[in-house]
Amino acid sequence: MACTGRDYRRRRHARHRQAIYERGASARYGYQIRELKWRDQFVGKTVADPLKLGVDIANISGATLSCRHMADGIKRLLFLQQNALR
Repeated sequence: MACTGRDYRRRRHARHRQAIYERGASARYGYQIRELKWRDQFVGKTVADPLKLGVDIANISGATLSCRHMADGIKRLLFLQQNALR
């Protein structure tokens, strides 16, 4: 039996939906940066603090980029607070 164009598209979309589901399932680490316990590391930090992963900020295994970007963003906000808002 030959595969029609309609059947091919239906199978292709099913594979695409499966790929999206698998990517979503692998996002089980990044949620930890939303937890208050992890965010409390930034309380009391200043621009003089290094805000480096593994130095004064704990890393989350599997979510290194999320942790690094969060630390970089906090560093920028602290710099802005010190230089532009005072």
